[in-house]
Amino acid sequence: MKFSRRFGLAAVTVLAACLVMAGSVFAADVITDKQITAIRNQCNELQANLTQLHQSDTLLRINRGQLYRTIADKLMTPLNQRIASNNLDNSTLVPLTAEFNDTYTDFYNDYKDYDQSLSAVIQIDCKKQPTQFYSALQQAREKRIKVGKSSQELTDLAVEYKKAVATFTQSLVKETKQ
Repeated sequence: MKFSRRFGLAAVTVLAACLVMAGSVFAADVITDKQITAIRNQCNELQANLTQLHQSDTLLRINRGQLYRTIADKLMTPLNQRIASNNLDNSTLVPLTAEFNDTYTDFYNDYKDYDQSLSAVIQIDCKKQPTQFYSALQQAREKRIKVGKSSQELTDLAVEYKKAVATFTQSLVKETKQ
């Protein structure tokens, strides 16, 4: 948990610094000469920070992806199969598992899009093409936000599944007492 907080803070700081140097987030279509100069002057630092962010995000995506796959493949699916093989009603768990798997696919695809976008930003020579760099950075930022939303959706679905399992367990205990 400490790693993800530190990483999240570092990632936000790097992107915020890049955006502050490049100008207002809301003025994405208009870049001033002052902003162009700032990008050119800090190009090497920006590229180094983005490369570090790319490496960190890759590691985090792998770890998160493995965690999400483990939840689905070693918890949700086997539990659903076990419940079904005992002829019990797991009608609330199966749709949650399906939604979790669909959301994981979205997370994976969103991350691939973000990774390609960030790689493209890193390849741009910001000294020679500051406007394209800025525009590409904005696109990467938007895609990174989308990855974060997908990740949060997966976390929320895992929590929802846990609650559904608890409800299922309670109803099962009540039935066996009767």
